[in-house]
Amino acid sequence: MVWGADVKSECVEWYFKLGESPESVRRKYMAVYHPRSPRAPCPSADSIKRWVIEFRSRRHCLRKEKVKTNFVATPEVVARIGDAIAENPRISVRELSRFEGIPSKSTCSRKLREDGYHPYKLQKVQEILPRHIVQRLSHSNVMLEQLQNNEAFLEELVFSDESTFHIHGRLNRQNSRWWAKENPHWCVSEPLHSPKTNVWAAIGWNGVVGPFFIDENINGARYLELLEQDVLPQLLQWPNSATLVYMHDGAPPHHSLVVREFLNTHLPGRWMGRDSRGAPPPFVWPANSPDLTPMDFFLWGYVKAKVYSVQVASLRELKQKIRDVVAEISVEMCLPTLRNYPKRLRRCLDVGGQSVERSYPATNDEQSH
Repeated sequence: MVWGADVKSECVEWYFKLGESPESVRRKYMAVYHPRSPRAPCPSADSIKRWVIEFRSRRHCLRKEKVKTNFVATPEVVARIGDAIAENPRISVRELSRFEGIPSKSTCSRKLREDGYHPYKLQKVQEILPRHIVQRLSHSNVMLEQLQNNEAFLEELVFSDESTFHIHGRLNRQNSRWWAKENPHWCVSEPLHSPKTNVWAAIGWNGVVGPFFIDENINGARYLELLEQDVLPQLLQWPNSATLVYMHDGAPPHHSLVVREFLNTHLPGRWMGRDSRGAPPPFVWPANSPDLTPMDFFLWGYVKAKVYSVQVASLRELKQKIRDVVAEISVEMCLPTLRNYPKRLRRCLDVGGQSVERSYPATNDEQSH
């Protein structure tokens, strides 16, 4: 309950007259204001003590009025803000407003946005070692040259990858909200060992291939079986199957001898994978480069966001949910994503082979995985 200034002042006066006893003040208050209503609201002992402390510190019981001032950012203040951010880009708005004499955090935040600053969120990216940088730069140059010499090359690329899906997928708590007047104590329990499945899929100019499921750990033999029985038969149905270039990363199952022999037999000169001494693939995919493949910067993030939005109870239900979400991905959704691949190659060159996620702005066609 909000108490007026008159009540506060009177209670403080009674406090000193009645031997500095909050309970005596409460009894006095009830006798004066509610002599016949014993259950009427009454100031608590803690409130009375707080009013006394306020009186002793400011000699009155009214809370200090906030004086609204119109802050004017002079050129000197703007320059100091720029210098402070240049010196420490991680400085908080609270620190910045205090050091530069800006009245409030909201004023400081608004001024930063007016001046073009944006609070970028920390991103986790795979570690890129010096040897990876060489591979990434080489890959970007080779692919951009291919794209320049062959206008249809982008339409021939098929990007593939695997990802693990759990029954109890991790929720993005940052995007989870529950509106209520009282705390509903909303929580989600997560088991220690959640049933899971490995999912293979691919994306190309004609849409998405898959999903295909491997419940066991993926090894060379299982991956070869997947290529023989599921992947290649579907790719051969595409109208441009004779010129397709199949991409997979350098995961150990992809690099097994039986898999490389299969690809050299069925896709001679038309596949991309890890570099290999003595028998290199026609095109080399650089290690630690999920930021360059549409599978990671679009497909898996999109599918998981949809699948994990509703809790499932079994692996069977999880797989069906994945099938349903993938089936909704149209060719029209795939094309803008694929067109971002050359842009990321150029960005990779611009940043000297480092992760393009460090400064690449996300678009509506991309979602982080």
